[in-house]
Amino acid sequence: MQAALADLDGDGRIELVYGSSTGDLVATKLPPGRVANRGAKTLWRFDNFGYAVNRLRAADLDADGKPEVAVASGSGYLYVLGSGGKVKWQDRAGTDIVETVFLQDAPARLAYLDLSGTLTLASGDGSIRKRLPLAIAPRVALPLRGTLVIGSDGQLSAFSIRDLLQTSGWGRTK
Repeated sequence: MQAALADLDGDGRIELVYGSSTGDLVATKLPPGRVANRGAKTLWRFDNFGYAVNRLRAADLDADGKPEVAVASGSGYLYVLGSGGKVKWQDRAGTDIVETVFLQDAPARLAYLDLSGTLTLASGDGSIRKRLPLAIAPRVALPLRGTLVIGSDGQLSAFSIRDLLQTSGWGRTK
């Protein structure tokens, strides 16, 4: 199971978004009080067509003041959902998207990787996308002080985010 937390409805309380290996993706309003209290309310569901939800991330990608939810799907798609659960944009990036991370203080707001080792850098609204082939089969990634650290089977690789942006041609025409 994958999970992300965000204030989806703007009420100041955190909601839970969770997805499974069977493709079920649900956003839930948690009951007030203790976590053990019952009464969670489903806000929305997203159909991932039976493919695994490999990773979920929630943050304000497009600077509209509301969080988006990025879904790394086993279908090969990266979905960016609005806070109401509707698709804002999607990208058929490759085979089995295994990871997605938000980039702070970078013109590319989102990085995602497929199982074949293709790294995609995207603007928050999805209008600009640049792809770079990497010589690794990624499993997990983490942005850390201007560096994208990627874990694959038995090894770690580190890439300067600035260098990735330059190599991809970020800033040139779409």
